[in-house]
Amino acid sequence: MTGWTNIGAVDLTNPVQGALVMASDRRGRVLLQLRDDRPDVVWPGLWSLFGGAIEAGETAEQAALREFHEETGVELRDADLNGFARVTSTAGRKALLHVFQTDCQVEPENIRLGEGAGFGFFEPEMIQKLAIVPTQHPVLTLWQARHA
Repeated sequence: MTGWTNIGAVDLTNPVQGALVMASDRRGRVLLQLRDDRPDVVWPGLWSLFGGAIEAGETAEQAALREFHEETGVELRDADLNGFARVTSTAGRKALLHVFQTDCQVEPENIRLGEGAGFGFFEPEMIQKLAIVPTQHPVLTLWQARHA
């Protein structure tokens, strides 16, 4: 485990926070969600890591586990998460995002999409060609560098 890397200016006291999970399959491809293309969705129609808002009374880890399960149907445990990166969202309320990495392999046949327009597994070189939520570009670039 490498631990947290802060990307850009990060305010750990920001009251608006979210948690994301970076997972991959046995081939090392990263799992991404295609966000719904609706006006009520932040960054509609773009690719993103799975995750969402931290609710009142939740830790970042609890939110990451809950959101990942709600959105993929895959149940992870607290011990499966490693702190990876923190970054501030550039959209909406400028939330502090906690990005966790899991070494648990997630396979396409295990996913039961609960949110979003779709999902995909992508090789590192494919990621640069996708329309990705801007805040997540540096997170995925860091992931690529550590898995090269």
